Amino acid sequence: MSPRIFLLPLLLMATTISHAQKSSDSIRLEVDKPLPDFTLYNITHFNTSSASLKDFRGKWLILDFWFTGCAACVHSFPKVNAIHKEFEKDLNWIMIGLLDNEYKDTPKLYEKICEKKKLEMPVAYDSALFSRWNIGSMPYIVMVDPQGIVRFITNGGDLTPEKIKDLLQGKKVNFYPKEKDRPTFGPSASLEEKSNVPSGHVLYRSVLKKWSGERPGVIDVVSWVKWPKKYFVEGYNLSMVPLYGLYNYAYLGQSDWDASDSLMNGKFYTKPLLEICDTSLFQYDFNVEVGKGTYNYSLTIPPDEVSLSMIMALMQRDLKTVFKYVVSVETRTMPVWKLIAKPGAANKLKTKGEKKFFTPGTNVTGYKIVNWPRQYLIGSLSFYLKERYRGDVFVDETGVSGNIDFTFEADMTDIQDIRKNLQKQGLDLVRGEKELKVIVIRDPQ
Repeated sequence: MSPRIFLLPLLLMATTISHAQKSSDSIRLEVDKPLPDFTLYNITHFNTSSASLKDFRGKWLILDFWFTGCAACVHSFPKVNAIHKEFEKDLNWIMIGLLDNEYKDTPKLYEKICEKKKLEMPVAYDSALFSRWNIGSMPYIVMVDPQGIVRFITNGGDLTPEKIKDLLQGKKVNFYPKEKDRPTFGPSASLEEKSNVPSGHVLYRSVLKKWSGERPGVIDVVSWVKWPKKYFVEGYNLSMVPLYGLYNYAYLGQSDWDASDSLMNGKFYTKPLLEICDTSLFQYDFNVEVGKGTYNYSLTIPPDEVSLSMIMALMQRDLKTVFKYVVSVETRTMPVWKLIAKPGAANKLKTKGEKKFFTPGTNVTGYKIVNWPRQYLIGSLSFYLKERYRGDVFVDETGVSGNIDFTFEADMTDIQDIRKNLQKQGLDLVRGEKELKVIVIRDPQ
């Protein structure tokens, strides 16, 4: 099988803790199986400072694993807090933050967030469970019934008060499983089995289908065509992609990119302009109904014919055949977020030339960088704010070149707090406009 690349920011930031290793006694948690016994120590915001599995029997238990580099985790805290307060008599919800040598400031950071956002969720800190249960990506939420049986392992994206209420009332409810528990989209194997065609004998085929719960998997065309030729036999495959993303791949060669990507950022708009009467096909939701507005796509052509222009041309043809839209790439004046500098502030950012340094991990309450590429600053802003301003473009107009020194002390999920910190250092993040190339989608003539 060829490697699969999942959509992640280009900075050293992700919802994956890359250092998580399987210990010799690691256990893979399984749905409908008993949760292995455990003990949590130094629990805060709770009626006891330590507890084990038996102490939670008789109520639903939700273990919510997170770490400070997971922006989605931190963005979920207010929602989780509201659910906890509404149902605290009927369930136990325990946040478990990663605490190790790299993320040693997690308790202090959590208390800052608690104070700012008025949170009351019980929290414990641990590293052994992350290793023992092989938890490497977050959000990672384990939902355990009153008898101690694991019923759901989810990322929490479709977790709502209504679903929790149904759960407690014994009604049938489903939550999206973590990616590793979903099937992989692989049209080549299934179709070849049905048609009795030996693997690798298909010379040309394209498949476009509605997503039906498969594991998310994306790679931009620009990167895929640079893979070793042996992987081309399996075709170019995408899974769980909104329709706007398919058009981005087809016309730009890639979809969501990071603000530190100098080839795309500040030159192209992140989403197509829809000049159509009915935009319902472009409405999507990863977290509510399986298949709502998202698609899988696969394209197989002879390996010797693979090129960037060929893959994009064939994708454009397939989208035209299925959806009929008229598409062009035009230059338009589009809204953006601009990182700007007051006179003299840009020079203060330039590095003093000391040894390179950046704060270990990725922390939602800020970081320090020394002699680090300037793109890191704008990249971090777009990374932490993307949950709230998804699809917005962030551009660096400070005029700084080369490496910089910078210390951020702010709630990186709160744009007002970010702006206050920037303003103290002669910078600001403001709304503006910029001429960008953008995909324009129109109804058929």
